[in-house]
Amino acid sequence: MQLTFVAQSLTERPEPTPALAQAVVDAWQLVGRKPTVTSEVLAGGDAGLVVSDPTYLTGANPDGTLTQLSLSSEAIFLQVMSPCIEGDLDHLLAGS
Repeated sequence: MQLTFVAQSLTERPEPTPALAQAVVDAWQLVGRKPTVTSEVLAGGDAGLVVSDPTYLTGANPDGTLTQLSLSSEAIFLQVMSPCIEGDLDHLLAGS
């Protein structure tokens, strides 16, 4: 079993900056993440930055976790995946 949390904001924002991405990196490092920053060209030619643990487009960490924040002038997208837990959700809930 694995849980995924996704949130997005489609409001226009100022162009994302490396300083903003670094602030996210610093905050995530405080809670044990090992993020990297990747530049990305989005549809329409907009530039974006992706802060991700593990590195963007490399899959998930060995425990199944993924933490990723995409920043552009048009949107912010957050995706967080929990570690994989062996078992069936109904069975796991019945034991709580």
